[in-house]
Amino acid sequence: SLSYRQATDFLGVQLTGGLAVLTSLPHLEYCFWLGASSLPLVVAYPLMKRYTNWPQLVLGMTFNWGAFMGWAATHGSLDAHHGLSVVLPLYAGGVC
Repeated sequence: SLSYRQATDFLGVQLTGGLAVLTSLPHLEYCFWLGASSLPLVVAYPLMKRYTNWPQLVLGMTFNWGAFMGWAATHGSLDAHHGLSVVLPLYAGGVC
């Protein structure tokens, strides 16, 4: 059995780890806002498990947001070097 205290501690460790990864990325401000823009998908996933038969679609969209993050961390924006023409097919291929 997991206590509320243990669950809160685990959540704190996970959030701290995620923040450490985010702050280690170059182009911090752009990556921060791009990462924060994925939060609606993170919130929507548990709700989709209740209200639709396709929660995997939202889960795929959420996990594959890393394609955008990786490109932005490497190149500084999604516009650099025709980024969306590269990243969108990668993102869509991972979601489907």
